[in-house]
Amino acid sequence: MNYKSKGYYPISLITESKKAKDIQVVFLSSRAEKTTKSSNSMFFFEDAAKKAGLKMITIDPSSSTISKGSNDDYNVVENGESKKTFTLNPNNTIIVPRRTVLKNIESRDFLTELQNDGFFVLNTLEAIDNCEDKFITYKKLKAAGVPTPKTTVVTSSSMSKLEDKVNAVGGSFPLIIKITKGTQGIGVAQIDSMISLKSVLQAIFALVPKADILLQEKINSDYDLRIHVLYKGFERMTPGIENFEIIGCMQRNQLAGDFRSNYSLGSTAEKGHLTPEQEKIAKQAAKATGCRWAGVDLIMDSRTKQSYVIEVNSSPGTKGITTAAGDDVVGKLMDMFKDFKYTKYDSDQIGRYETVTLKDLNDGVDAPMKFDDNKTFTELQCSSVNAKDDDVTFVFNGVTYTLELSGMRKGDPMVELNIKFNGTIYKNELVVLKTVNDNINKNIAVGGSKFLHRISDKAVVVENSFILTDNTTNFDVPVEKVDESMSLNESRAVILEEGIRLGGLKKLITRYIQGSQTKYENDSWKIEGLDEGRDTWTLSYKGTELVECKENYAYFTNSILPYEDACKVAGVVEAFYGHEVDLSKYTNIE
Repeated sequence: MNYKSKGYYPISLITESKKAKDIQVVFLSSRAEKTTKSSNSMFFFEDAAKKAGLKMITIDPSSSTISKGSNDDYNVVENGESKKTFTLNPNNTIIVPRRTVLKNIESRDFLTELQNDGFFVLNTLEAIDNCEDKFITYKKLKAAGVPTPKTTVVTSSSMSKLEDKVNAVGGSFPLIIKITKGTQGIGVAQIDSMISLKSVLQAIFALVPKADILLQEKINSDYDLRIHVLYKGFERMTPGIENFEIIGCMQRNQLAGDFRSNYSLGSTAEKGHLTPEQEKIAKQAAKATGCRWAGVDLIMDSRTKQSYVIEVNSSPGTKGITTAAGDDVVGKLMDMFKDFKYTKYDSDQIGRYETVTLKDLNDGVDAPMKFDDNKTFTELQCSSVNAKDDDVTFVFNGVTYTLELSGMRKGDPMVELNIKFNGTIYKNELVVLKTVNDNINKNIAVGGSKFLHRISDKAVVVENSFILTDNTTNFDVPVEKVDESMSLNESRAVILEEGIRLGGLKKLITRYIQGSQTKYENDSWKIEGLDEGRDTWTLSYKGTELVECKENYAYFTNSILPYEDACKVAGVVEAFYGHEVDLSKYTNIE
């Protein structure tokens, strides 16, 4: 099924793991045709893929285009030194992008298109960007509570506050300066005095006036550790770090007469060994930057023994850790790839009803969940609920359970449940236990806004059900009767009686503009594109079309709304599209 053109995704998006020979690994590198075997990880990937029985192809994203083929296939044409064509399918393809996808806008767009088309991408463009800019990396690590050296940024306009900048990173020399983008130790220098710092910065800003330069406190250490971290699985990454695994560690010793220890600069390297705390820090760093596979650089203060993350690499080299440390990190990647299961883990559309597994009930109980972003907390609709002391006993789907009481909300008991949805387990979700007497809503779960936020910040609930999951409980979705023959006058009467609700409209338009689907909808609103672009669409409220836009000319198709409400809707649309909405349908309204 062409899930992109249909505007929603097919049932059973988690497929059975395939045989290795059916799985295709795509290595994205903008310099693949010009690289040599001694200098590039591509050849480690080719050898490891061959040993694992996987098919691997290399594509230069800077010279390639992608278009939709038949069924779920996509056609790629690479116009490099020689023209090549490939057929890719999200169901059996793993995309491994290297840092060179940032080379130009064509490379970035190619990777973005693969992501939008539903391909599994080992490290997304967002994760690569998070690691490419060292100041963004620093902010991500700091926000996640990962120990990292004190860092600040200096620009040509902040030179007058240079002393304050130095004080922000400890106030003493030596300190480290870095360009925001650079790898393999290039663009990093140690500065021993304020005079030297001013001189170096003045020289840099004379050459590149708009440069951003990082100042960082110097941590004294004789070596650093390059730690390869891998997220084991293909589903959406869980909130914690329990699914991350250390697959390799290399100790890189400091160069003689230099403070750097990069293997690419000639430092000696050996097998590295980690403490449990260092393993935890490395996993947290990978998680903070959104990387499924990362090379985390960690140093330990020789005096305090405190460990710090100094860099995270979304495209780590593999030669050094393989040859010097003996860790076959690429082989471990391929071992995981052999068990590839396709999951549309980044879908922003969720069915009105989906199936979840309540992991704490017996050995796991499947239940239908109705998603309702008007609710705050997740709810479990039970036949009876009885809280006593520190426990709560409840009957769900005819079975009695007793769990520890976690709190109360408006008189209803709350418990913590581990809920599995679309291949991911969301741990310790606070669930309100509700007593429900009607048979339609009894024995179902209700996913509120907090649970939706855990699934995705961009989640949009659509009217179709069981889009991402199978209906394993054979749940009969309640059918809401709609009189499709309702006239505009009848629609106007309903809206006048109930009043129009603008809630969710801004979010819906934002998702439509930024998303890749042709249709987005919630309880009240629906916006649907009429072509492949984003400038021709219709906007409907409760099944009645209100606004149509053709080539960025938007206008009301009728006048069923009160004029004041129409102005409010127009204001929301204009705020996002920057074009005035034609209200000429209301010319006769005073």
